[in-house]
Parts: sequence; C-alpha cells; structure tokens
Amino acid sequence: MEPLLRGIITVSILVIAAKLLAGTFRGLRLPPVLGELFAGIILSPYALGGGIKVFDEPLIVINEYVEGFAEIGAILLLLAAGIELGLESLKAAGKVAVLIAVGGGLLPFVMAYHFYLTISDEATALVAGAAFVATSIAISKRVLSDMGLLDTRMGATLMSSAVMDDIVGIVVLGAVVSMITGGGLDPMTIAYKTASFIIIWLLTLGLSVKLIPRLLESLGELGGRGP
Repeated sequence: MEPLLRGIITVSILVIAAKLLAGTFRGLRLPPVLGELFAGIILSPYALGGGIKVFDEPLIVINEYVEGFAEIGAILLLLAAGIELGLESLKAAGKVAVLIAVGGGLLPFVMAYHFYLTISDEATALVAGAAFVATSIAISKRVLSDMGLLDTRMGATLMSSAVMDDIVGIVVLGAVVSMITGGGLDPMTIAYKTASFIIIWLLTLGLSVKLIPRLLESLGELGGRGP
C-alpha cells in the first residue's frame, strides 16, 4: 500500500477512536483529552495497533505522513492557545509562573534521579530525571480549554509556567548531556544554550506580536471585499 494512503488510513482510525473515547470520558465528567490519550496508547504500534493485522499489515503504521499530521495538529493547537490567551495574559502571570516552572521542573528531576539511582547507574538516573522535566503545553492547553479555564488567571498562569518550563528543561538537558559525555558540568555551555533559547524565543514572540495582527487584519480586509 502507498505510504500516503497508509498514513491517511492510520490518521483516520486514530481520530475516530480518539473522538469516541473522548466522548466516553466526557460522559464520565473527565477531561476528554484523557480519552484521546488512552486511544493513542491502546492503538499504538506497540499495543493493539501493531497486534491487529489487516491484509497481513498492522492496523496502525507510523510513517512520515502520520508524523507530519501530528506536527501540524500540535502547531495549530498551540497557535489556538496563543490566540486565546494573548500576550497580556502571559505577562500577568509574572513571577508566579516562573516559580511554578522552576519548581515543577526541578522537583520531578530530583525525585526521578534519586529513584532511578537506587535501581540503575548514574547516567540512566540523569536521563530519566531529565525526561520527567518535560511538560506538554498542548495537553495543558486542551485540559484547561475543555474545563473552560483557559482564559482565567489560573489558566494563564499554568500556560505561562508550561512555556517557561521549556527553558528549565533546556537548562537541565544541557547539564545532563554535559555530565554524561564526560565533560563535567560546564556552566558556560549551559549558559550559552539557555541564552540562545531565550533569544530565539523572544525574537519569535516579538515578530509574532508585530506581524500576526497585521496579517490577520489584511486577511480580514480581503475577505470583506468579496469576489
């Protein structure tokens, strides 16, 4: 079967299953996104998606087209979150969001590191700790949106902390990679990577604030003129 057709079939099956389980979870008064996550877990290539065969092929096949659909979906979800929140809401979160991001990043790292250190070597413990630092902005957005809390102060604070948590994750990952590769903890390398990430993020934010409103305004004018 052609990879493109296989990708379309896979995405269709995943979307249908996700919506069915999302409706079930909504009926149980749970966030629908949890149902979508369970659908992905159940139908993953490592579970039923790989075990069920259709015409001697796995039911679910992850190829470049499926990955492309997933990336586009994540980008659109984050774009929607940014449009709904706005820059002012992110600014209002302020120091509280920073404290949540730092605490929410470092505490899981320390706990995971010490746990895995009791059952494995130090390198594995460091990698496992770094993995626990990551926060899914997309999932946070969906949960808050489904519960009607995205445009509240709490929602803005949680979303801002999730964004800042990425910076904490970059710092921790840089430190872990530096230690595992044998170079030790190099503060200059970590500072360079952190500064580069922040500069790129600020430039992207600044350009978005300036360009996107003008682009939307231009599109609105074109739509208002009609054919």
